[in-house]
Amino acid sequence: MKSKSKTRATLTNFLSYVHTHFTTNIQTPRSDNGQEFNMPAFYQEHGIIHQLSCVETPEQNRRVKININTYKNIAKSLMFQSKLLLPYWTNCILTTTHLIN
Repeated sequence: MKSKSKTRATLTNFLSYVHTHFTTNIQTPRSDNGQEFNMPAFYQEHGIIHQLSCVETPEQNRRVKININTYKNIAKSLMFQSKLLLPYWTNCILTTTHLIN
């Protein structure tokens, strides 16, 4: 995403993608207190419980950063081993998510 204003559209597209391709639903996304994630009507309509991280808790942010780095490292390994080009990065991330979950 190039700006935070695209967060809502990207999130709704991602939830739809997960439902369509993996026949499962995301039940509890967690985010910071950013206004771009404030969509209570959407969450209620889809039966999603939106959790917010606590303000001023860097240990929660650290855990998220560790998880993101883990996903990125596995995706990089998949790309390297498969000799894929950069346009396939999204597919590697999706595969990594599927493997971990």
